[in-house]
Amino acid sequence: MMNIGKTIASLRKANNMTQSEVADVLGVTYQAVSKWERDESLPDITMLPRIADLFHISIDQLLRGSFEMQPNEIQQAKEIIHEAAIDDEQADAVYQNRITEMVNERFDEAMKNHEHVDSEELADMISDYFNNEFSKAFENMAPFMKPDKISKMIQRRKPKFSSFSKTSYEYLDDETINQLIESIHEVDEEILEKLIELIPQCSKESKDKIVDLMMQSDTFINLEDLLPFLDQKQIERLLRKAIENDENIDELIDNIEDYLPFLNNENKDLMIDTIISMESENIDFEDLLPFLDQKQIKRLLEKVINDDEKVDELIDNIEDYLPFLNSENKELIIDKITSLKAEYANIENLLPFLNSNQKARLMEWACDHLEFYSIEELVPFLNSEILGRFTDRYIREGMDEDLVSFYPFLNHESKTKLMAYYVENKMMDELDDLLPYLKK
Repeated sequence: MMNIGKTIASLRKANNMTQSEVADVLGVTYQAVSKWERDESLPDITMLPRIADLFHISIDQLLRGSFEMQPNEIQQAKEIIHEAAIDDEQADAVYQNRITEMVNERFDEAMKNHEHVDSEELADMISDYFNNEFSKAFENMAPFMKPDKISKMIQRRKPKFSSFSKTSYEYLDDETINQLIESIHEVDEEILEKLIELIPQCSKESKDKIVDLMMQSDTFINLEDLLPFLDQKQIERLLRKAIENDENIDELIDNIEDYLPFLNNENKDLMIDTIISMESENIDFEDLLPFLDQKQIKRLLEKVINDDEKVDELIDNIEDYLPFLNSENKELIIDKITSLKAEYANIENLLPFLNSNQKARLMEWACDHLEFYSIEELVPFLNSEILGRFTDRYIREGMDEDLVSFYPFLNHESKTKLMAYYVENKMMDELDDLLPYLKK
């Protein structure tokens, strides 16, 4: 945690100094000191040693009190501060001298202990020092550094991408991020996680490089959180990778409704191709419809309609689909319903979404095929011609259900046919109920 503002305020008060007095010694305005103390801005990194000197403390004490650093991190922070205070040529020399010092220290230690120094082990030791320790200290020091200084320091030290935390990325420019990404030769799960964290704040070029690295990984990538930050070409590459991996494809399909809002038509077509080629049972098609065009919807409908296991569920929930269908796709649904021999009793829920011709087709089919109680629910929606078809069916099949609720909607011809049927079959009660309507 950074407490530099609180530390400066505490040291100033302990030394009985005003903000103006501190400002005069440091060569800044009192407003700058005030902003430091209120954590509204930060002093330049080169100012930190001067602040320590002003309050008669060591830079170690200032760093430990302001940043809660460990001793090994403090040493690296001091080196970062020193490099930032000198020009690039001097900084390069300081860095090379530090490496030479470390090599000599290790050889001296080995000589005292009569040990053999392995060159690979030595290289790993130096690499770890200038990666792990540097990156921890850098996270604290970066807010005080100008972007050009940060870029030069990263180029000089060439730390590994994996050594940086998410917090550090925001201080790196696009060129530096690209260089770090290019240094990655193998993508493990930890690297992949860091790359994914980086995507929202990096350039298109960096994203392209990250996608290249993702394509090399066998680890499943949850695209949902990445899609808002990728372009369609990048998305397509990752989609195709997931589709080609048998272990990843099921999870991709299961979460398809979360992906669709971020896909263009071409990538939606790719997902539809995948769905059609699979036998997935976990897709709620109604969740997909708001994001698809009518051609895409038609392709999905045709898949479901031709699947005996899924078509019943489609028909049972058809009212959830209809608001998203154009006339042509509604015709597909009506074609399927009117081809079924099984009873479909919820036609009244479909009618508000159909045009007059579609309603007529559905009503005619209902009157010719559905059970009596289902037709009874539809009577207010049926015209006299369709009711006449049902009357003919009633007589033809020798039904004996009570048609009282139909009588007000029948034309004279249908009533006359029913009267003859009742007389012929001695259905006196039914005839008594019908006679008052014959006079109307």
